[in-house]
Amino acid sequence: MKAIAIAISLATLLVCARTSLACSCFGRTSACASFTAAEAVFVGTVTRVENQTVKLDDAREAIAGQTAYVQVDESFKGTKAVELVFRSYGTSCDPVYKEGQQWLFYAYFNKKDKAWTIAACDRSTLIKDAAADLLYLRALPAAAKKARLAGEVMNDLYTPLVGIKVKLIGPRQTFGRHIVVL
Repeated sequence: MKAIAIAISLATLLVCARTSLACSCFGRTSACASFTAAEAVFVGTVTRVENQTVKLDDAREAIAGQTAYVQVDESFKGTKAVELVFRSYGTSCDPVYKEGQQWLFYAYFNKKDKAWTIAACDRSTLIKDAAADLLYLRALPAAAKKARLAGEVMNDLYTPLVGIKVKLIGPRQTFGRHIVVL
């Protein structure tokens, strides 16, 4: 009985493979870690979109990628440009851009394509879903936008520690901050 159930499950996956593909993420990084990792962080408005399409076997067309032109509205890190070009490649993890949308971008520059992109499963999102990130980003002091140390402090059971004092001891100066977990 168990073997039949497994065989039916595998057959279903093979028959429905096209519809069962999806992007799945296991957790999300913090706004602080995403800010540190990204080359540019900003709010932008999609002003124009060019879709690259392919014909499917049944004569329908599907988006195989996009080139989106994004006006920078508010920059937090890494860009002074007025407009950036973003590319997506039509995978299930890529965003689908539409003219007029406003996004919070944690962006990376792809030297090969000479365009910007966002990473799968990062914190880039439509502005309507970015309230917590914007609260964090707008509270950053000017110095934090230039240099930042990020990470997690955990006990030996890998449980995050909250509200502890951390000191960074350098050759000429010692820094201490109160850690707040978002």
